[in-house]
Amino acid sequence: MKKLFLSIIPLAILVMGCASSEITKEDIAEMPLEQIIAEAAEHEEYAEYLDLIELIEITETPELPVVTEPDTQPEEPAELPFPRVGFWRVLGRGQQGNWTANMHINEVASSTGFSGYFEWRGNLGKGGTEYFRGTYNSETRATVIQGYRLVNARGINIDRYEASLSGDGHDFESGTWAGGSGKWEAVWNPNP
Repeated sequence: MKKLFLSIIPLAILVMGCASSEITKEDIAEMPLEQIIAEAAEHEEYAEYLDLIELIEITETPELPVVTEPDTQPEEPAELPFPRVGFWRVLGRGQQGNWTANMHINEVASSTGFSGYFEWRGNLGKGGTEYFRGTYNSETRATVIQGYRLVNARGINIDRYEASLSGDGHDFESGTWAGGSGKWEAVWNPNP
């Protein structure tokens, strides 16, 4: 819908000119520009006033989105966007205390395989880098990560890690390592 804003003098001229056809100032203020021009053009005596209409602004009202009722049937979840290349923030607890790590997935070998490394930090200066390869099952969201090489290792071992990817693909949940005695979780961290 277009709204027409007219200066007072041309509006008064148009209203006075249209008074005989019982069009009021309020009517004109609500009319779209095309209708005002059409009304004036229909009457030869008003046509001369069309040049006097000073258009200040025409604004368009944006189309409103169509709102539909929500579907009562749950949608099948789309295949999750995993594995995401980039950084994940890891928090863990094992027999030797609390651990943190940056997990970096740096290569996706297929729709189910990926590789990367953990940068582990633990208590009393323990830590190091553990390189891994992993698999992901998109049907169950189960992830298995197997370490295969350590660099600068201080109090860490190569291990096997299991977890589930959350429904939105942003978290590893219910993770275990060391045969289930260690617990971990990870959160996607796009800006490490």
